[in-house]
Amino acid sequence: MIGTKRCHLCSTTKPLTEFYKNRARDNGASVYCIDCSKRKWAIEHPKTLEALEGETFKAIPGYESFYEASSFGRIRSAWSGRVRVASPQTNGYLIVGLSKDGNVRTHLVHKLIAITFIGPRPAGLTINHIDGDKVNNRPENLEYCTQEANDEHAARLGLKACGFRNGAVRHPERLMRGEQNHKTHFTTEQVLAIRVDTRKITYIARDYGCSRSTVNRIKQGLVWKHV
Repeated sequence: MIGTKRCHLCSTTKPLTEFYKNRARDNGASVYCIDCSKRKWAIEHPKTLEALEGETFKAIPGYESFYEASSFGRIRSAWSGRVRVASPQTNGYLIVGLSKDGNVRTHLVHKLIAITFIGPRPAGLTINHIDGDKVNNRPENLEYCTQEANDEHAARLGLKACGFRNGAVRHPERLMRGEQNHKTHFTTEQVLAIRVDTRKITYIARDYGCSRSTVNRIKQGLVWKHV
C-alpha cells in the first residue's frame, strides 16, 4: 500500500509517489510535493536561457522535463535553463552529472547527445567522433559504428598507434611514453631516483606508494624503457 504525506507548502495530502525522494527523511520523501517543488524552484531561480544563436535543445530520453541536450553538444537543466558544466576525463571525453528522483548519475556527454539526436544505440555498435575531437559533441560529428571501424578511424587520424602504416614503426612519436601517459603515477625524475636507490625494495615501494613488483620492473628496465 502506498503511503501518503501532507505537503508543507500547499497543505495537500498526496501519495508518496508525488514527492521527490529524500533518504534523509523518515518516510524517504521531501517536504514539498513535486508540483510545489517546481514552482518554488522557478520562483527562487528565474529561468535564464543560455542558448547560443542557432542552438536548439531537445529533451534527453529518460530525463524528460529534467534535462535537455543541445545541437551544440551541451547539456542544460530543463527547469532553470542553465547549462551544465561538463568535466573532462583523463581519456579526453566529457562527463556530466544528472540528478533525478534524488539519485545522481554520471554520463558521457557524447552518449547523451547521440541518444537524443541520433536515436538509441544499436546493439554491438559504439559512438565515433568523426573529426577525432572528443570535445566536439555536436550531433553531426557523431555516428554509430562498429568497434573495428572506430579503431581504424582513430588509426587513420593518427589518434591510435597501431599497425605498420600508423603504428610505432613509422610514427614512434605517437606512443604515449612516460609522463605523457595519463595512467602513470611517476615522473621521469622519480624513475631515475628509484633505479639508483640502493635501499630495500620494500622501503622504496612504501615511499612512492606503489607495489614492490612495480619497483622491481622499473629497476629491471621492463617499464620506462625509454629513460
